[in-house]
Amino acid sequence: MPTQVILVHDDHAVLDSLSDALRANGHEVVALDSPSAAWDALSDDCRADVLITRIRFPNGTPHGLALARRAHSYCRHVQAVFIAPPEMAPYTDGLGLFVATPINPAVVAEVVGELLEDRLD
Repeated sequence: MPTQVILVHDDHAVLDSLSDALRANGHEVVALDSPSAAWDALSDDCRADVLITRIRFPNGTPHGLALARRAHSYCRHVQAVFIAPPEMAPYTDGLGLFVATPINPAVVAEVVGELLEDRLD
């Protein structure tokens, strides 16, 4: 069964390129352009294996750190990957892996694969 990745980003170009790269690596991807939609998806069921999110979203919506905390509270096995500017890295300590922007979609897909392999070891 393919692993399920919830991908949250409000830039459609990033969302599309990451989705394509992850699917090419055999992952099932739920691509969401709204952190509010992700908030709901993370509480509906526990099928997700990985959450990929940026950290900052528009005011009035959950930020990526809150999404990761929610994911961990509903399903402890969910791994978080944050994609954000380098200066945001310290905020992710203890919550997940950090990939600095600008990103290469193939590298992010590779990071997800390695993260899932490490979990199986």
